[in-house]
This record gives sequence, structure tokens and C-alpha cells, in this order.
Amino acid sequence: MFWNRANDLRHVSQLFVGCVLFTDKLDADYISRYLGKLTPFQESCLIRLRQWLQETHKGKIPKDQHVLRFLRSRDFNLEKAKEALCQTLTWRKQHQIDFLLDTWQCPQLLQDYYTGGWHHHDKDGRPLYILRLGQMDTKGLVRVLGEETLLRHVLSINEEGLRHCEENTKIFGKPISCWTCLVDLEGLNMRHLWRPGIKALLRMIELVGANYPETLGRLLILRAPRVFPVLWTLVSPFIDENTRKKFLIYAGNDYQGPGGLVDYINRDFIPDFLGGDALCDVPEAGLVPKSLYRTAEELENEELKLWSETIYKSASVLKGAPHEVQLIHRRYSTIYSCCCLLQL
Repeated sequence: MFWNRANDLRHVSQLFVGCVLFTDKLDADYISRYLGKLTPFQESCLIRLRQWLQETHKGKIPKDQHVLRFLRSRDFNLEKAKEALCQTLTWRKQHQIDFLLDTWQCPQLLQDYYTGGWHHHDKDGRPLYILRLGQMDTKGLVRVLGEETLLRHVLSINEEGLRHCEENTKIFGKPISCWTCLVDLEGLNMRHLWRPGIKALLRMIELVGANYPETLGRLLILRAPRVFPVLWTLVSPFIDENTRKKFLIYAGNDYQGPGGLVDYINRDFIPDFLGGDALCDVPEAGLVPKSLYRTAEELENEELKLWSETIYKSASVLKGAPHEVQLIHRRYSTIYSCCCLLQL
């Protein structure tokens, strides 16, 4: 009787181990549908990184598609990907990036003068973002709104991009993890090389590169003028080599010839201002009125207000005085215990 019982227990334990091993391997259909081709080593790295997140991270865990972006950006070096992802999760939590699309209210001036927007998709099904940089008054936007507001807007665009990738993955029935960006430089001049504007651009490049790796599939730069090499010299050192390989640069009307836009975007979706058939909602905008410019002190106060809106709050409380704290509980979120340090 004892022998049979031991045999049964051993059989059950073998079945249990088999189930664990099975769950440690991703379903082939799931990989094909949502992640794309992975080698056994790459699949193993993804599983190990996901398990590490489940064991160590408190809060919302990124989806496999986004975890995979960090692995790809670090050539599947698990430790490097782990470090980068950990830094991003801390940054997202501190600045409440998970709620950005629900809380961000784009100022009317940005809606009127920011010359960028989502526009259909490319031939691979990737979301297509169009930026008419040459028509944008970057100096005016910085002088009126400040660097932080522009940065928040750029981050919201990247958050939208992640959602569009998920939507297009469902629509086209294949993994779509990145987007295509088309940058029209017609109108670019020395005004765009204004130092504070370049500083803001470099900061955006740095933040997006660190927290949204492998989201840019292709960058099409059109109608590059003579001043472009100066701009490229300033910004290219801050763009990693793998990303630079995705840049395609066209001078003049070269984008209309062989190897141009029609190789990457269906003619039906090429914007009308580039000779295509599609109406495009991205405005030409124009110069921001100087009467709206704000002082450096006003902009600094606005920026401090923006980035003080983190998960950390402080308050000055007099001895014996009550202080009310409002806790907003979002569905599926967790409330952790609070620690109050009072200096009396």
C-alpha cells in the first residue's frame, strides 16, 4: 500500500513539474500573433525577465510586447534590459505616466500651432505619425508654453503610439510593435536652430530613447534644406546607432522618385501636401504671436508646477493641526500604507 501511495505521489509531482515547465514556455500561436519570430534563447530571456518583474515589481507590469522592446534594444542582454526596464518603471511611477493619456489636457495653443499628428498607417501596418517640423514655430512654442509642457505632449504622443500598435496588431493580425514617422522639413531655417529649442529637442530625444526603445520602425525625412546638416550635426550624436540606421533622408523632391514614399506608404495615404491623395489634418500653423510670449520666471513657475505633480506630496502641518489627505483609488490599483514624517 505504501509503495503504491509513494508511486502515486511521485507521478503527481512529475505532472506538476511538467505543468510548470509548460507554463514557462510561450504558446507558439501567441508568439506568432503578438510578438513576432523569436529564437529559443530570445523566448527564454523574455520569460525570465517577465518572471523577475512578477517577483520584484509592485504595480502595473508592462505587457510582453513592451518588455520585448527593452530586450531587443539591449541585444537580449538580460541584465542590461533588466536595469533599463527598472529605471523606466520607476520613472513612469514617479511621473504617473500610466495615467498620462487620461489626465493630459493639450493646451489650445498646442492644438493650433503644433504641426504633428497621427495619419493612417504605412505598408507594413505600422501607425504613421506626420510631423511638419519645417512649419513649426518651435521658438514661439517654447517661449509661450515652456519646455516641460512640450515634453508632456511628446510623451503623450508616444503613449498614443503604444496604443495604436496594439490596435493595429489586432486589425492586421500580425505583431506591430513600432511606428513610422514622416518628418517634412520644408520651411526649416536658422530660426529652428535657436539654442533653447535645440536643448528641448535633445532632452526629448534622451527621454524617448530611454523609455520607449524600439518603438520607431522607420523615420522618413523629406525635403531636407541646406540648413539640415547643421541640425543633424547637433542632434545625431544623441541618437543611438541602431536608431540612426532607420533614418531615410530625402533632399528636394527625391522622395517622389524610385525608393521614395511610394515604397513605404500606399499612395492613398500619402498626404496631399506631398503630392498624395490623402487629406491630412496636420496644420501648417504659422508663427506664434509674440504678444503671448511669457517671461522666464513665469515659465519656470509653470514647469515647477507640472513636474511637482508626481506620486510624492509634501505638506507643512502645524503641531496639533489636522491635515486632510485625499486618496483616489483607481480600479485595479493598489493603495500602499503611508508613512508620515512630522518634524515638530
